[in-house]
Amino acid sequence: MALARGWAQPLVLAAAAAAVTAAGMVLAYSYGPVAPVVAAAALALAALAVANPLGAVLVAIVLIPLEIVSLGVGGGAGLSPAEGAFVLAGFGWAARRIAAGLPPYVASPLTKPLAVLLVIAVAGLGVAEDTGLALRIVLMWTAAFFVVQLVVDEASPSTVGWMLLLLALTGGVVGVLAGVTSAGEEQQVVGLGTEATGRAAGSFGHPNMLAVFLAIALAAAAAVAVGGRARFRPLAAAAFLAALAGLALTLSRGGLLAAAAAVAVMLVWRPFRRGAAVAAVVGVVALLLGGGDVLGNSQSVDRVTKRIESVRYAAQGADPRADLWRRTPEVIGDHPLVGVGAGQFPLVAERYGLRDPVSDYQPFQHAHNIPLTVAAELGLLGLAALVWFALKLAVVVVRACRRTRTWERAYAFGLAAALLAIAVQGLVDFTLRSNVVAALSLTLAAGAVVLSRTASTAPPAD
Repeated sequence: MALARGWAQPLVLAAAAAAVTAAGMVLAYSYGPVAPVVAAAALALAALAVANPLGAVLVAIVLIPLEIVSLGVGGGAGLSPAEGAFVLAGFGWAARRIAAGLPPYVASPLTKPLAVLLVIAVAGLGVAEDTGLALRIVLMWTAAFFVVQLVVDEASPSTVGWMLLLLALTGGVVGVLAGVTSAGEEQQVVGLGTEATGRAAGSFGHPNMLAVFLAIALAAAAAVAVGGRARFRPLAAAAFLAALAGLALTLSRGGLLAAAAAVAVMLVWRPFRRGAAVAAVVGVVALLLGGGDVLGNSQSVDRVTKRIESVRYAAQGADPRADLWRRTPEVIGDHPLVGVGAGQFPLVAERYGLRDPVSDYQPFQHAHNIPLTVAAELGLLGLAALVWFALKLAVVVVRACRRTRTWERAYAFGLAAALLAIAVQGLVDFTLRSNVVAALSLTLAAGAVVLSRTASTAPPAD
C-alpha cells in the first residue's frame, strides 16, 4: 500500500499524534490510571501495522523521544513505544505477506546477509547462558529484518523523504529534551578529558546512545534543510541546531566524531557545500559583531574541545576501552563459530575479568566496538555475515548517491551520512545494543536500497 496516496499521510500523522498523546499520558500518570488508553493505542497501532505497515514505521520514528519509557510485557521484559511500533510494523507486514500466500521476504542486496546473521543468532540460543535475553534480542532482530523487507518492498523515494523529515524533527525534539533534562547538571571534564561528568542522557538514558541518535538525526536534518521540500527546510534547519546542541551536551567523543563524519559526507554534495559556506560566513560575522565573546567565554565549547582532544590519549591506552579491545579476542578465540550468544557479553566478560572502572568495576556490557562485539556474541561466522552486509550496503549507498538527482540525491546523501555516523561511532561503542537504534539503522539502510533501485535507469547526476 503506497504511502504516497493522498489519504495515507494524514492517517500517519494522526496515528503518530495519537500514539504520542497516549504515551505521554502513560509517562505522566505512571501507567496505572491510563492502562485502558494504552491498550487502545496499542490496538490502534496494531491495526495500522497490518493495514499500512509503512505508517507504523513512521509512527515508530515519531515515538523515539519516549524511548526512556518502558511498557512491561511480562517476564520482567519491557518495550519502549518505539520498539513496540517497529515490532508491530515488521510482524504486521510479515503476517500480511503470509496471508497473501507470499514469503515474508523480498529480493534485495541486504536480504541474504541479514538472513544469515539472523540464523547465526538463532543458533546462538543453544549456547547462551541467559536464553531469555538472547531470545528477546532474536525476536527484535527478526522484526527489524521484516521492517527492512517492508521498506524495500513498499517504500518509494517520497516515503524515504518522509522518514528523513520525521527523523530530523524527532532529533530536534530529542535535542531539546536533552537540554531540558540536563539543566542544572554541572558538566566537568576530568583529567586529560578521557572522563566527563554531568553528561546529558536525555530520552535514551545513556549519553552514547543519545549521541549516536542525534548524529543520525543531524544527517537527516542537513539533507532536508538543504535539498528537501521548501516548506520543510526551515523546520529541518531548526531541528539541526537543536540536535547539535543536544549532541554537545552528551560530551560523547564517539558521537561528536560521528557527527563530524556525517558532515564530511554531506560536504561531498555540492549544494550542501554552498549552504555550509553561507553558514560559515554568517558565523564569522556573528563572532566579529560579538567582539569574539560568543565563543571566547563559552565553557561548553572548551569542554567539547577537550573531550575531542582526549581521543589521542585514549588511543595511547589511557582509556579503559583500550585494554578491553586487546583482551576481547580471547573471548572470540574460545568461542570461534557462533560466539557466546546475542546479549551474553556481560556474562562472559565477568569470567574474563573485563570490568569497567568507570562504572565501579561492573562487567563491560559489550566490547565498545561493533565488529568485536558481533564476533564475540555471534562468532566469526557472524562477523563474516556483518562484513558481507557492510560491503553490500556500501555498494548500495554509493550507487544511490551517484545515480540520483535533485531531492532524491539530497535524501541519498542524508542516508549515506547517517549510516557513516553509525559506523564511526561503532568503532568505539556498540550502540546497536539499543533495539531502536538498530531498527532505525536497518530502516535507513533499506531506504538506501529504495533510492538505488529507483535510480537504476537514471543517468548519473551532475
